[in-house]
Order: sequence, then structure tokens, then C-alpha cells
Amino acid sequence: MRLPPQQIQLRAILWMVAALAMIRLWVMPIANSFWLDETLIVWAIRGGFGHILQAVPQTPQSMAFCTIEWLTSLVGGIHEPTLRLPSIAAGIGTLYIFYHIGFEFIDRSAGLTLAALYIALQQVAIEVPNARPYSLALLAEAAALLWLLRWLRDGRMKYGILWVTCAVAAGHLHQFFFSVLPLEAGFVVWCAYRQSIVKARQLIICGVIGLALSAFAIPQVSFLSQQAKILTWPPRPSFFDLLKAFVPKYVLAMAALLVLPGWFLAKRPRWKPPQSFNAAALGAIVLLIPTATAFVLSHFTEFHIFYPRYLLPAVPGLVLFWGWVLHGIDSSSVRQLSLIGGLTACTLITGGRSLVPDYRQEGWRPAVHSIPESGAMLVFSGLVESQRLDWLEQPLHWGFLIAPVGAYRPTIQPQDSFVIPFNFNQAGQEYMERLISTRISQRTVTLVARQTPVGPLWTPWISERLGTAGFRLIRDSSYGLVKVEVFQRPR
Repeated sequence: MRLPPQQIQLRAILWMVAALAMIRLWVMPIANSFWLDETLIVWAIRGGFGHILQAVPQTPQSMAFCTIEWLTSLVGGIHEPTLRLPSIAAGIGTLYIFYHIGFEFIDRSAGLTLAALYIALQQVAIEVPNARPYSLALLAEAAALLWLLRWLRDGRMKYGILWVTCAVAAGHLHQFFFSVLPLEAGFVVWCAYRQSIVKARQLIICGVIGLALSAFAIPQVSFLSQQAKILTWPPRPSFFDLLKAFVPKYVLAMAALLVLPGWFLAKRPRWKPPQSFNAAALGAIVLLIPTATAFVLSHFTEFHIFYPRYLLPAVPGLVLFWGWVLHGIDSSSVRQLSLIGGLTACTLITGGRSLVPDYRQEGWRPAVHSIPESGAMLVFSGLVESQRLDWLEQPLHWGFLIAPVGAYRPTIQPQDSFVIPFNFNQAGQEYMERLISTRISQRTVTLVARQTPVGPLWTPWISERLGTAGFRLIRDSSYGLVKVEVFQRPR
């Protein structure tokens, strides 16, 4: 069906706004300094594939993603743009998949709605230009949803195998994405019971393949379960946080932009349910159940995992469900105008005041480059694993905990570079008292501290102890959230 000229123009404008949003939010931050978690990837891959096999299983890092980053570094070196390219490429690939899901399972114009909604999500914009596994895991999960919907539509065994392979791959890229796999499997069983398109033999084969592929993650998942209390650090969420996770602010803005013009024109807006109940139901399940489970655990127990990054497995469900809802507004022109407005607002607000967005504001690169070449160094990175005092000086864990400095100064050594404990408590203070009095003999001491809620507590405490030991502050500088203080003792 030929579209009216007005709709063709609006669609062209929407494509242009979407491209500009991707350039500003995804591409322009590519050369920013690594932030804390990205430096852990640098630590993992710098020693080669053997170091990945040895060290990564004892950390929360993804073996699969570290391997991808190591292969990428063989071509382009260990630099910020090089290590972020796989995530940006995955973000673009995810847009292509969502476009196809909308095109195939809702209607011909729904693909653009789903792609625009994905770009507009704030946490997606933050994670795509990132040397972290989230963007690739979202690509794998979106591909799994596409193959799953095709399997339910056509009943072809090939689609079922591709679904379970992509779903397990998402879990290997980040362990939290395994939480979606049983929900998708349950949805398949329910649809097979209702429609009889998927046969029982296919379900058994896909189940065996899924269990076999998932088995490789058991050792690391077991290790992480033992460290769960340390790793679940976010604050206890409120019910308003749960509402925001279910209905992101840009979805509300787009819905308002869809409805209000109709009221101003004295036309009652109409909502007509699009086709493909399976896509909407699957999206609702993937959005609601993991988010609600994370909230219940975080609100009523000590396992706090309700955090925007950890809720990313629900994002493909959010895109499917809310894309289906928004596309039901019966006015394509108003719908496209709302998407244009929402993407424009997202580009301006999420990107911030600076032309080049800096989502983390952690200037580890300039901070480390400013550190004197000689002397001792005390580093507070804010990694929750530094709660374990017995890990602070073990060689393997020391390299992990001091990664933000090691990423830009790989020559640092344990004898003159020390990790500050995460907790500002009596045990941590006693540890630092012993360290300052017995291990520091250099004339120059540099304190590098990430300004988390705990970091500002350590900075004056250490400054006071160094002053008592005869040191005086000669330089105090900040690089975003990274603070550098240089102390020197007179000759």
C-alpha cells in the first residue's frame, strides 16, 4: 500500500532523528576514559587467553565477552574505541532485529516503533558505548525472541534450535540473562499446549540442547552464588522504583505525545490492539516477571539486585510490550511525531549538557597519567570485592582490585601499590593503620579515590594519618569522580 506524502516525510524525519540519536548517544562517547567496570575487562584480557581461562572464572566477568574483547584487541590493540566497538555493533544489530520483529509480527510499520523505543531507553544508551557485555547480551536475547516467535508461527525445528542457542548465549555473556530462559521455555510449552504447532519431540530436543550448552556456566555461577552477599550491593528499592522499571519515563512521554494532540484537535484518541498476541504476551512476561522477582528479593531480603544494569534482561520484553501498546494508537502521523519528540528529548536529556556524553564521569585515564612515576600508591576503586580483606594482597585478586590504575599503568607492582578496603569500618581502619605504618617507606604517596559514598570517608582519614607520619599535601586534583591527592615527606 502506497503511503501518503506526509507520512513518507515524517518517516524520513524519524529515521534521521534516530540516526542522530545513535551518533550522539552511542558513537560520540567511544573515546571517553574507561570507567571502573571496563578496566576489569582490560585486566582480564591483557594477559592473553591463558589469563582469561585462569582468572575470569573467579570473578563476575563473562568468559565469552572477555574472549570477544581479547580477539578484538589482537586487531586494534587495547584502546577505548577498539574495545567498545563490539558493543556498538551489537546495539546496531539489536535495532535490526527489533525492526524485523515489529515488521513480521505486528505490522509493516511497527518495526520502526520498536527500534525507536530501544534507542530512547536511557539505560540502553548508557550501556551501548561500553566495553561491557550488556549490549551483546541484549543482541543475543533479542535474536532469541525473534527465533522463538518464528518457531511458534511456523513450527520449524531449525527455529527452535536457534532460539535456545541464542538464549543460552545471552546467559553466557552475562549471568543474569539466564533468568529469561526458563520464562521463554515455559511460554513455548504453554503455546504448544494451546496451538499444537510446536511438537513434543521438538521441545525435548531443544531442552537437551539448552541444558548441554548451559552446563559450561555452572562452575562460575556456583562461585558467584557463594559471593552473592558481597556482590548484591545496590540500595533497597521503593515501590516507585518498581513502577519506573515497568514504565520508563520516555514511554510515558511518547504515550502523552500520542494522546494529547488528539484531544487538542477535539478527536477522541482510539486504541486498536495490533496483531500478534504472542509477541505482546511474550514481551509482558519477559518484562514483568524478572523485574518483579528482582524487586521482591531486593525489598524483602538481603540480596539487593534491583539496579538498572541488572534489570537489562527485561529490556527486550519492555520493547516488545510497550512497542505493541504504543503502536495500537490509531494514527500513524501522530505516532511518528511522538517518536520524533521522544527521541529528540532522549538525545538532549540523556546525553547531558556536554556535546560528547560522559555517562560515568570517571576520568581514570587523566587521573592515572597525572600520578608521579615513583612513590607509593593507595587506591580506592570502590569495587565491592575489596570487602574481603584477605583478598587485598593476594596476587590474582590484587590485580583485579587495582584494575582502574593498572589499565593505564600496567607496570605497577604490589610492593608499592595498595588497595584500600571497601568498608570504612573498624577492621578496614586497622588494616590501613598497619599498612601505612609498616609498608610505606617512600617519600611520595599518592592517594587515588573514586568518589562513591564510601570514598569521601577514606580520603580525610588517610590524609590525617599521612600528616601524622610527616607527609604534607602538595597536590589535590579531581578528574570527574576520581580524586588524586599527592603527599610528600620532607627530606
